Amino acid sequence: MSIRTQNNYEAFKSDFKKDTGLDYSKDTISEYLQYINFRQSDHQAQTNLYIINHINQLPDTIRLKIGEMITSHDTIKELLKKLGNR
Repeated sequence: MSIRTQNNYEAFKSDFKKDTGLDYSKDTISEYLQYINFRQSDHQAQTNLYIINHINQLPDTIRLKIGEMITSHDTIKELLKKLGNR
């Protein structure tokens, strides 16, 4: 499975104007490229943080799902009842 990305070079032009007050032109291409690099770096940092947070919560999520599977199965419920009566 591959992750599809899109080219936002053209789409960022309106954001560049809104965020910096500068028009995209040959004179501002350097600033525009810096702006694109910042946007991509910021997006990557946010994505990394999102992934790290989900990885940190993964053991709890797995434990919860296993608990739900165990307690939802009738045979295991009955076995747990029998073991609890000893």
